[in-house]
Order: sequence, then C-alpha cells, then structure tokens
Amino acid sequence: MDLSSRERLDGNAQGQPEAAHPSDDPERTLQRFYDAASVMMGTVEITDDDIVHISDNAATAHAFGTTPEAMRGRTASSRGVPEAYIALWLGAYRKSLRSDGPVRFEYEHEGMGWLKVTVNHVGRSGGRDRFLYVVDDVSDLKCAEQALQEANARLEARVQARTGELERAKAELSAVNTQLKHDAFHDALTGLPNRLLFNDRLKHALERYRRDPDGGFAVLFMDLDHFKVINDSLGHPAGDALLVAVGERLTGCVRDEDTVARFGGDEFTLLLEACDAARAAEVAERLREALSHPFR
Repeated sequence: MDLSSRERLDGNAQGQPEAAHPSDDPERTLQRFYDAASVMMGTVEITDDDIVHISDNAATAHAFGTTPEAMRGRTASSRGVPEAYIALWLGAYRKSLRSDGPVRFEYEHEGMGWLKVTVNHVGRSGGRDRFLYVVDDVSDLKCAEQALQEANARLEARVQARTGELERAKAELSAVNTQLKHDAFHDALTGLPNRLLFNDRLKHALERYRRDPDGGFAVLFMDLDHFKVINDSLGHPAGDALLVAVGERLTGCVRDEDTVARFGGDEFTLLLEACDAARAAEVAERLREALSHPFR
C-alpha cells in the first residue's frame, strides 16, 4: 500500500469526510428517495388555477401511465386532470399555507379508487410556494369499511327485528296472563265475577265491617225459577242468552262499586257496599221490577 493510500485511510479513520460523489446532488437524492417509496409522492408548485409538477416518484408516474421525467414541469390541466380534482387539491394546498401542520383529506379518484392525501407546505422557490404531497391508495380499506358497515346494518336490522319479535311475544304473553287472570275470577258465559271473586270481595267487606261496624254491607241471593224448562224446551243456547240478559239487567240496577256475580247455573249473588237494610230492600225491589219485563 502506498503512502497516499495510507494517508486517505488515516484521514477517514479520524472522521474527515470523503468528497461527495458528483452524482449525489440534492435533486437526485430526493428522486431516489421518492422512487423507493411505495406510495405516490412528490413536490409541486401552484398557480392561481393549476398545479405544476416539480418532482414525482415512480409510483405516481405509474398511476398516471407515464414517467417521472415526462411529468416534470407539466401542469395538472395539461395532463387532462379534471377541473374538480384540481380545485380540490388547490384548496388543500392553500389550506396548508395557513396551517401549522400537514393537511389531510380523502376522496374517490375515478380510475384509481379511494385516495388518502397528505399535503404540506415546504417553502418557496423562484417566487412560488412549493408543497410536498403523499398519496396512499386506501381502496381496500374503504371496501372493508363498507363491508363492515353493511354487516353492522344487517346485524342491527336483525337485532331490531328480533327485539320487535320479543316485544310482541312479551305483549302477547302479558295479554294471555291478563286473560287467564280474568278468566280465573270471572264467569265465562256472562263475564260477571264468579264465586271465587265474589267470596274474596265478601271477605274484604267483612274485614272492613269488623274495623268499622257503621260501614255496613248487604248480600242478595237470587235464582231463576223454572230455568230448566227453558233449557229443555228452547235449548241451551236460548238458556245461555237468558242468563247473559239477566246479568246485564242486574248490573244495571246497582252502582259500580257493588258486585254482581254468577255463582253457577241460574244462581246470582249481589254484594252491596256501604249499604243498610233500607237500601238493600230498595235494590231488591229494583231488581224484581227489572226482571219482570219480558226477555226477547
């Protein structure tokens, strides 16, 4: 090894910089960085109504079916970019002039799909503002998001449908329970309280009377004479119709707080609340008069 070679090695070992390669100028270094990127990126300048390409990487050129060299110095409009897209990008570039950081937006570019764009103001050159742009194709992500939204919508629809079914089932069950409770305490033919409900109300009336002897009550009992003759001669449907009509007439002779019950067969009972003997006799006469009119 000659002395000059040793001196160069010693100099490098001591941290002295090597001479820059003639080809390592800033623009070439930046272009190599651009071309190594998998996303579309580059630098541009703007005019009042257009965008001028300064340096674009291979990914950008490939997306537009050209080369970085062919794009350099060209305007967006001269390459046939629609005015709507140019206006969108110009708005983002101008916004970045007033922003402390990068400006981001997404849009659907015809022929390219959904693009996620980041632009940033990087300085001025030759009296024009210069901007860096980075574009990532997010079409697959958008498709996935759309698929997820559709799946969520379908799931929500199924949940709502199922919730509606459950609400209807709950309402039907409640109605059935209400009907069962009603049927347990009412006569199926006349709809009047039955023996069970009458006895319960009578029990409560007795308890009130024990607490307050002045609050009397009365119990009336009646049955229909010769009712069996009607069933035997006119048939059971006619007998049932008569029982319903009798129940309606009895109910019309008392107050809402009183109870008219069918005990079974042709037997009816009445519980008159807050009633003394005089009023009980008056109600009994009213019942007799009501039942004296012909049934049709």
